[in-house]
Amino acid sequence: NDNKVRIWNTDTNECRELVGHEDDVNSIAYSRDGITLVSASDDHTCRLWDVTNRAQLRIFRGATAEVGHVVFSPNDGTVFASVGFDHTIRIWHGYTGLCIREITGTSIAEGSELDCDMLAYSPDGTVLACGMSNSNNELWRIGLLDVNTAECVRTIDTAPDA
Repeated sequence: NDNKVRIWNTDTNECRELVGHEDDVNSIAYSRDGITLVSASDDHTCRLWDVTNRAQLRIFRGATAEVGHVVFSPNDGTVFASVGFDHTIRIWHGYTGLCIREITGTSIAEGSELDCDMLAYSPDGTVLACGMSNSNNELWRIGLLDVNTAECVRTIDTAPDA
């Protein structure tokens, strides 16, 4: 990994590179408009990009460890969520750069050894699902979080052999 985001045009096979991260890139997500992209990296940052101009618009700092996953809200192409190895979900406003909300992993995992690996918004953008597993992938949990209150409204547990 050379710390770049690469975007291929499937019609022309043209490759565009977005350069700025200082460590591996782990996840990317497009906003609704298809022009803005957010990336998450081992350099502890998320970065917002204008894909058309290959311009880095903003750097989001606040994570104390690698950022593993990002996802845009379906309601607003300017709001996205990130999660990383610091066990914290952050909801960001893309254009102001402000962290709107922080949700710690313990509020979802109830003190267990679960790490949030993936995020997904509900279609209406009011619930954020967090996929979790322990270090041995022995237990998986999905936590459903109310975006406005940051409260865990439901958890679903399963085992690998289920």
